[in-house]
Amino acid sequence: MDKKEFPVLIKYCFLKGKNTVEAKIWLDAEFPDTAPGKSNIKDC
Repeated sequence: MDKKEFPVLIKYCFLKGKNTVEAKIWLDAEFPDTAPGKSNIKDC
């Protein structure tokens, strides 16, 4: 997945009520090879 698309997915997670840990777990499960790190999720 393109790195430019992850901020949109992270925003989707937050709109669904997920916190940073839950968002990271979801992204790791869906995109194991390309998921951003926890610090990148906090910066969005």
